[in-house]
Amino acid sequence: MHDMTIAPDGSTYVRNSRAPQILRLKPEGKELEVWLEDKQFDPPKDGAGLDGIAIGGDGNTYINTFTRVRTH
Repeated sequence: MHDMTIAPDGSTYVRNSRAPQILRLKPEGKELEVWLEDKQFDPPKDGAGLDGIAIGGDGNTYINTFTRVRTH
């Protein structure tokens, strides 16, 4: 797990590249909790799945995915 961002409320969001999850640690929290889990982010056979997370100036959370592209 890596790639994280901090929200205006102080919560830390972490992406899980091995599972289709975004985890959250609240400002006074002691454990990460699953904030979002969705099969559409399942890691592909030859990829890493979730690969980045950011909170935009509009307050929305943005994530991207990574998939290896094979060329012949």
